[in-house]
Amino acid sequence: MIRNVAEKLRRYCLRTAPACAFPGLRMRLFKWGGVRYGKGTYINMNVHMIIDASRNATVQMGERVAVAPGAVFSALSDANNSRLLKHFPKIEETIVLEDDVWVGANATILPGVHIGRMSVVGAGCVVNKDVEPGSVVVGVPGEVIRKVPLD
Repeated sequence: MIRNVAEKLRRYCLRTAPACAFPGLRMRLFKWGGVRYGKGTYINMNVHMIIDASRNATVQMGERVAVAPGAVFSALSDANNSRLLKHFPKIEETIVLEDDVWVGANATILPGVHIGRMSVVGAGCVVNKDVEPGSVVVGVPGEVIRKVPLD
């Protein structure tokens, strides 16, 4: 029973956080919802984290990560109640963003993606595979267009 209450509370935090106008409270709501992030990380408004409330798959962000409005992090994906579920099993994989990553507005990060440090994900980009450190990724699906010098 307590586990069920804790999962419901995490779901509530994840649903409430995107609309929270107070940055400090928004960050705490994401943390209480199961998102892990380092010092100096900022998650803007209207960012959605689709993660498993039981914490099997979550989002982990390093230090100084910047997430613009409208970004979607989907660590959990399935066909819900569709008969397609027999052919396409549920995917639950943690998303990892290393230090100093910048995610542009309305970008979508799919399950299991690992984004290397000092990388930029362009606005509207859909990232479906790992990104090497110092990469600038744009488009649908995301493709590396240039490299950023790693200091």
